[in-house]
Amino acid sequence: YGETLAAGDEQQLNHLTASHGSSLMERALIDAVGVARGQTYFSLLRSNALGIELGHIHAELAGVEPADIIGPKPLGSIAVRHCVGLADPITTDDIGAVRDARKAAGLSPVTVNSAAFEWRTLVGAYERFSIA
Repeated sequence: YGETLAAGDEQQLNHLTASHGSSLMERALIDAVGVARGQTYFSLLRSNALGIELGHIHAELAGVEPADIIGPKPLGSIAVRHCVGLADPITTDDIGAVRDARKAAGLSPVTVNSAAFEWRTLVGAYERFSIA
């Protein structure tokens, strides 16, 4: 992760932008492991098939297994929150000067419409994970 952020720093990218590409790769790898093993995302996490060592994230979690904190069955639904940056337009009509600034920075505009498309794409790709 540190190397990913450092590479982004070299390209003058903020850390959120720099880490976005690696999160897409991580999702693809997790999906591939699930498909190869015939397991759902929930099953992968609960059985710790991904080899997650929580103590590497927070020292106080050393020795804690995902099954110790994940319930015995998946939730029927989850709340989803998509954060849009303060400088991002919410509707196409809001783009204006923000569009020009984002274009100058090499970024595409983010709107509710494009965020909804990305969410539909994510849900479609991860249906087997039971995202509600």
